[in-house]
Amino acid sequence: MTSMPSKFSFNHHCQALVSVALRSVILTDASAAIINFALVQHGLDGTSKLISCGSRSLNPVEKRYTPLELEALGAVFAIQKCSFYMLGFPTSLIFISDYQPLIGFFQRLGLKVVGANVCFE
Repeated sequence: MTSMPSKFSFNHHCQALVSVALRSVILTDASAAIINFALVQHGLDGTSKLISCGSRSLNPVEKRYTPLELEALGAVFAIQKCSFYMLGFPTSLIFISDYQPLIGFFQRLGLKVVGANVCFE
């Protein structure tokens, strides 16, 4: 696309990118410098498809957050960025984090916890 101008055509391949019938998962991670997320759908054949991903740097105030606050910030960032996709999902959305104390935090908010995952319904 960089060598010659080409026309974009919206077709059935574009529409097939996101399927409301497939299981959708948001993965998040946070560090002392950045937060990031990935929205993934798992196909019936066992394949995984990246739908959306993103990251951002922490500002000076956020760099002083506790690990729990950073992981929660990452979850909020992911949900904000994926809200367009989430509105179309008729079933629950699974949120996965590698930070175990975040599970208790979500339980206190009244969200359904399944194993080490949080389900938004």
